[in-house]
Amino acid sequence: MVARGREIVSLALMCVLAMDANRGRYIVGGECSYRTYEGTATITAVERIADSGEGGGEFAITYVFHPNDQETVLPSHITGRSFSLSIGDGRPPTKHFVDTHRIVPGARIPCKLKIITRGVCTPTLFVFPWDPSF
Repeated sequence: MVARGREIVSLALMCVLAMDANRGRYIVGGECSYRTYEGTATITAVERIADSGEGGGEFAITYVFHPNDQETVLPSHITGRSFSLSIGDGRPPTKHFVDTHRIVPGARIPCKLKIITRGVCTPTLFVFPWDPSF
């Protein structure tokens, strides 16, 4: 019983020390680092997938990322691949969103590609001008 009590106290002390080492912050999954590639997303398709709903309907939008520096070699899981655009919490863009941001096939939108270099966060992120972290 005494040994079990010591284990619990030791575990609690380790948690306090870990929290203190992170200046009072709890880090879930660790801190992550990304390599950022500046570029452009070229819209390849805009298709209405729902006529009703919030914002006047929903759209499936696909795009291809092109880095600004033409000599940049992107990872193979990015090169030549189409990606789906989602907004906020992963929902499809609404008609209002599409109209506001002038999203049409062929449109070129500034974009940042972030690829994880350290940690266990989302491995690949595309950040657009309407995102506060742009």
